[in-house]
Amino acid sequence: SYIDKTGKRIVASDYDGDLFSEGLALREKYGVYGFMDKSGDLAIDYKFKNAKKFSEGLAAVQNNSDLWGYTDKTGNVLIPYQFEEALDFSEGFACVKKGQSWSYIYN
Repeated sequence: SYIDKTGKRIVASDYDGDLFSEGLALREKYGVYGFMDKSGDLAIDYKFKNAKKFSEGLAAVQNNSDLWGYTDKTGNVLIPYQFEEALDFSEGFACVKKGQSWSYIYN
């Protein structure tokens, strides 16, 4: 369950591992990931093989080809699936692995 600052229950959760970040919680259902808003509604459908929390407006998400890209809060993949690994954004940059090299991309 989730409660607000006053202690009022706002969302009942049936899933372990929910993690709110920037107003959305990462959710897993039947091995597929999506995101829930604070009212408990599904904000981004279960469509990712894997996903990470939102940071600086984007979340790293993985497709069925095991490549990572970044989605916005509407579920649009803004940075295409092309990375073998993708980390959270921090101060405008995210570390990504493409081929044998790690690099930084900027938002």
